[in-house]
Amino acid sequence: MRNDVGTNISNFLFRLSNFAVVGVAQDVTEDRKHALVVQEMQYIRASQEAKVEVERNMTAYFAHELRNRKLWQESMTEMTTSRRPF
Repeated sequence: MRNDVGTNISNFLFRLSNFAVVGVAQDVTEDRKHALVVQEMQYIRASQEAKVEVERNMTAYFAHELRNRKLWQESMTEMTTSRRPF
């Protein structure tokens, strides 16, 4: 009888330790999955921020070029319409 109780306790403790190891392994796996999801979200956010920054810079560049072109056209118009001799 004592041997059976000892065996049962040993089996219980063995199963309990296996359960704990499996539980820890599952927690680690879940943590890794969560970390990967967070990392992917950070990449997506960085990508979106970069796209916004490129759009902002391109808009500023084209606005600058349009102003320059307008000034150039105004100066050319002034030169061609003025009656001053060259």
